[in-house]
Amino acid sequence: MLQDFLTFINLKKLFSQEHRLLVAVSGGVDSVVLVHLLQMANFNFSIAHCNFSLRAEESDKDEKFVESLAEELNVPFHSIRFDTNSYAEKHQKSIQMAARDLRYDWFDKLVEEHQFDFLLTAHHTSDVLETMIFNLTKGTGIEGLHGILPQKDKLIRPLLFTDKDSLTAFAIQNNWKWREDQSNASNKYARNMIRNQVTPLLQKINPTVTLGIKETADRIRGVEKIFFREVERVKSQGIRWQGETFFFSLRTLVDYDTEEQETFLYYILREYGFSYAQIKQVVSVLEKHSGKEFFNEKYSLVKDRDFLVMTPKELGNDFELEISKELQNVKLSDEELTFEVLPKERWKLDTSPYIAALDYDRLTFPLRIRNWQAGEKMKPLGFKNRKKVSDVLTDLKVPRNLKQKVKVLESGGDICWVIGHRMDDRFKVKSETKTVLQIRLKKQ
Repeated sequence: MLQDFLTFINLKKLFSQEHRLLVAVSGGVDSVVLVHLLQMANFNFSIAHCNFSLRAEESDKDEKFVESLAEELNVPFHSIRFDTNSYAEKHQKSIQMAARDLRYDWFDKLVEEHQFDFLLTAHHTSDVLETMIFNLTKGTGIEGLHGILPQKDKLIRPLLFTDKDSLTAFAIQNNWKWREDQSNASNKYARNMIRNQVTPLLQKINPTVTLGIKETADRIRGVEKIFFREVERVKSQGIRWQGETFFFSLRTLVDYDTEEQETFLYYILREYGFSYAQIKQVVSVLEKHSGKEFFNEKYSLVKDRDFLVMTPKELGNDFELEISKELQNVKLSDEELTFEVLPKERWKLDTSPYIAALDYDRLTFPLRIRNWQAGEKMKPLGFKNRKKVSDVLTDLKVPRNLKQKVKVLESGGDICWVIGHRMDDRFKVKSETKTVLQIRLKKQ
């Protein structure tokens, strides 16, 4: 086994004798074999043990056993005791998830404090089988089928070349002692049930099922790499950011069928909190009219012609800011307003919607910047009659979820500019205008 161990480490380029290693040791057979293999190969390592206080005296006996093992191997020993039940109750987590959070947070601190190069755990191919079955029962994507990776950042699992039975046989052959966790025999937890009931049934169908699942996971990892390269290609072609607003061109997906569109959009939008179920709903309306809106806690997503437009949700509709005659620059989220007062002779016409040129003498200070209100009206530049702000934005084809973010500049109770979109005709520069207030909207 030692030779297979070293071959796996070298093949995967995991670590060398020059690296400082921290090994998570529970006292079970897997971690006991791991530290003995590391000792036999002259690696530089320390041992870390977590006492989760879940099994009364047995937890304390585990800790003493691992401490004695560290003394026997003459390596540094680190330990910590957790009140796992209290943590789980406080954070509303299962005992297993609470224990996982506690141990990995502590391991990370140890790695940083003592400048270890890597953290090693004793996961093996039997764990790969359990993980894949567990993920399948919950419903999963391609990442849930790649099993357990040999390395993820500083976390390394150097026993993924062998299974539980082989590790146990090797420990017996070498007369190594280990601790048995009696709770592993209980089927209270899903993973235990898979280990104790499902895996034996699968082994009756195929005695080498663990090897078969590992080979499947290896092939899936290759497919996964190819897939995510394609996702990155689609993202680079389809995504455009304008400040905090995300635009995705649906033309990028025109050659893909419905299931492929769902898959691509899920992997593009999941980091923003959209679920697979929501993405299926999004795809179902792609061939329909624009305007359908989808929400999660932080973002809104709407189909607008050939784009999906995503914006941060507004926290409220009570934004208001006063602008005094000193006219200092104003920051609005991912935008900035700059002000310049100049004689009309120096002013040059610019038709950009991001620039407003107002008759300075028509203005009543302080000006106000606020959210537009439903039903309120303005007189758009070039129009004879008043029009609802909502209709102005619709005519300008502003996506529905972007409308919520639009603000107006108000003078004396009248809207003089729908910021970034349309001025009010009543405040335009005329032949008799003497002084111009020019305002620019800059995107950050």
